[in-house]
Amino acid sequence: MHEICGLKDTILNTAKVTEKRQRLRAKVAWPVFLESNRRIIRGETINISSDAAFIRCEEALEPGEVIELAVSVPFPSSPIRIIAEVVRSETLGSDAEPLSHGTIVQFMIISDEDRKFISSFVSDQLTSKDIDWTEKGSSDK
Repeated sequence: MHEICGLKDTILNTAKVTEKRQRLRAKVAWPVFLESNRRIIRGETINISSDAAFIRCEEALEPGEVIELAVSVPFPSSPIRIIAEVVRSETLGSDAEPLSHGTIVQFMIISDEDRKFISSFVSDQLTSKDIDWTEKGSSDK
C-alpha cells in the first residue's frame, strides 16, 4: 500500500511539473506602463503569454510586488489592464540605458476577454519565428 501511495505522489508531483513546464510566449514589443507604489514606469514587452509577460522597463521592481499594467496592443484601441505580481527582476544593460531592467510578471487579475485576446494572439504566432519556446521560469528569454 505504501508503494502505491508513493507512486500516486510521484505522479501528482510530475503532473504539476508538466503543467507548469512550458507556456507558449510570443515575442512582441508592445508599449506598457507599470504602476507601482504610486509611480508610473514606462516599459515594453519582450514576450507575453496568456498568464505572464517579460517586460523591459526603466526601473527595477522587487519580486513579490503587486503592480498594475496598462499594455497598449494594436487592437482593441484601449489598453489591456492587468494586475500582476513581479516574479523576477534583473538588469539587462547599464543603468544609463533606457529600459535597462527586465521584469517577469505573473498575471493575477485580467479580464476573460483580454486573456482570450492574448491567447489568440500567441496562437496566431504558432507558424511564426516569433514564438518563444523557453520553459517557464528558465533564465532563457
